[in-house]
Amino acid sequence: NANVTEHIERVRDAFDGILSAAKNYQSDMIVVGIYEEPGQEEKAEAVERLIQMLLKRAPCEVVIGRPKTQS
Repeated sequence: NANVTEHIERVRDAFDGILSAAKNYQSDMIVVGIYEEPGQEEKAEAVERLIQMLLKRAPCEVVIGRPKTQS
């Protein structure tokens, strides 16, 4: 059984906000959902940097989910 907590917080920096929430909630896992949108390369690069920082510095497991592509 897993306890899932949804948390929304306004912060200037997503990385700091996610880490702060993970520490405050003593999280065992951070789940990040991503998807690609045509023409949104700049946003994709920012999300990629965020995920890389989370994978390196998060105090818990980081799971990244991507929706299945339709064939």
